[in-house]
Order: sequence, then structure tokens, then C-alpha cells
Amino acid sequence: MHTKYYDLCNDCLGDLSFIQDACPRCALPMMTDNALCGTCLNSPPPFHYSHSLLEFNWQSQFLIHHLKYKKNPAFAKLLATLFIQHLNIDIFPDALLAVPLHNKRLKQRGFNQSQLITNQLAKHYRLPIINQVARIKKHNPKQALTRINGKII
Repeated sequence: MHTKYYDLCNDCLGDLSFIQDACPRCALPMMTDNALCGTCLNSPPPFHYSHSLLEFNWQSQFLIHHLKYKKNPAFAKLLATLFIQHLNIDIFPDALLAVPLHNKRLKQRGFNQSQLITNQLAKHYRLPIINQVARIKKHNPKQALTRINGKII
């Protein structure tokens, strides 16, 4: 069954854990909305706003995995659509920036999943994309990180 979310059935859509309340600066899930978390109060990151869509669990990991490793770019449009329909954004940025991939990783994967999602968001919100950023240092894949030492989403 197809829904307005493309290839996501209603049961699977119901299983997704959308982040309801989060720190407006770093998007860390919290019990209350619009209050900065302790980390951002004590050591603010170099940006002012951030948004996260889904809590980290097997359902969100499944969506990301199929986009990145099963090479299914339709999941980028799905994730962007979910973002647009589930997040209420009051303050818009001047531009969007996709997290760049190292050239070696880009050649392996064939696309930058962050860029695909960013393209959809930029089109919907009519925002420019900053493309003059390159990853110069190769990092270990996120899938190798544990839940303790790294966040996936």
C-alpha cells in the first residue's frame, strides 16, 4: 500500500517515533520544548537552531539504511516530506547546507544522501543551498559507532 508518504504503509508510519520536544539549539530530545538543554547552556554550539525529525530506533535506522546502503534515493524524498509535514519551523535559515561526503565515500556510494534530502527541503522552502563546502578529512562510518559514542540521526 502506498500513502502520501510514498513507500511507507500506515502501520510503518505509525511505528515511527517523531521527536516531539527538543532543545531548539541542538535538537536533543527533551521533556519540554523551547528550553535549551544543559549542554547548550554551558557550551553553546556555533549555530543557533537545529531540527531533528526522528528518535533513534530500528524504524528510523531502517529508513536511513535503505537510503544510504540500498541506494534507494526515493527515501530521501520520503524523509524530506516527513520533515516538512511534521516539523513546525518558525525561523528559517538564510540557506541550507548538506553535510558533505569525502570524495572517496561519494564515489563508493554514488550520491550524497544528505544532499538529496537538502535538495528536497530547499525546493519546498525556496531556500538556496550552500555548495562550496567540502569534506577534507575522512571519518569512520557512522554505522561503526555505538549508541554511546555516536548519534546516527
